[in-house]
Amino acid sequence: IVPSPGHPVPQAGTELVVDDDLDCRVAVLELLESEGFAVEGVGSAEAATAALREGPAPALLLVDYALGAATGREVVRYVRSTERLAQVPVLVIFGAARRSAADHGTGTGPGG
Repeated sequence: IVPSPGHPVPQAGTELVVDDDLDCRVAVLELLESEGFAVEGVGSAEAATAALREGPAPALLLVDYALGAATGREVVRYVRSTERLAQVPVLVIFGAARRSAADHGTGTGPGG
């Protein structure tokens, strides 16, 4: 995994949220912030790995399993294989961000 430029670097004690779906990532960030957590979000496995490599260990890593080309599993593998990150709690989330044509009401499926 190669770092991408312009990614945020989490501060110590910050939860790092990794999700390539911008709407989901923003929703999770806003929810955690409203509960008083310090959070940072990135949109790819590459950006997550770079942020983890360059910044302090986050208090929690919340990562979407399906991240496009690279998966959340690769991020978790990186965390577990890096001594200073190995004890970071990890929460892997799964979501169905893709909708069928019927879900969008295009008239091509039931109810559409």
